[in-house]
Amino acid sequence: MATRNIVPRANGEGNIGTAAKNWLKGWFQSLFVSGNLTDGTYNASVADTSDAISKKHTSNTDTTTLPSTGLANQTGQGTIITGVTFGETVAIGDPLYCKSDGSFWKADANGSGTYPVDAISLSASSSTGNILLRGIIRNDSWSSWTVGGVIYLSITAGLTQSQPTATNDVIQVLGKAIAAKVILFNPSPDYITHT
Repeated sequence: MATRNIVPRANGEGNIGTAAKNWLKGWFQSLFVSGNLTDGTYNASVADTSDAISKKHTSNTDTTTLPSTGLANQTGQGTIITGVTFGETVAIGDPLYCKSDGSFWKADANGSGTYPVDAISLSASSSTGNILLRGIIRNDSWSSWTVGGVIYLSITAGLTQSQPTATNDVIQVLGKAIAAKVILFNPSPDYITHT
């Protein structure tokens, strides 16, 4: 025999449990609500809840514009620090390392103590500016990268897709090209020195 419906005598009256004596849990295949959902303090209409669920679903499936067209030239997105001190004149897109005094200088794969790379410059300045620690950066003055190729610190205080090969040169992976003029900047804290 099927379970009978539990119904009030009149529409809109009665409760299942009370604020003082409430049920611990409930399992339902479907829950039909014509009024508001409440926790006793906050109320939400069914329309509000439906909108929140829709937004949550959309946020999980949103796409972003291709970095090569959606990111302005000489800009970056990601973890950015503003107002850092530069120890020398730097250009946008220069890989940087942090010296013991806290200032940022241009990194070089065959210099003396000029590595590892900690950030990449988002400013052209000789005093203070912004740096990108992790994220994406576009610079149309770069030669066209091979998309999907690894980016290394170069021996000319810049970026390259060719591993340095000379004795005492440092090999440090800085990220990957995701468009001809855009890189995913994610410098490895590790590096190898040629012997």
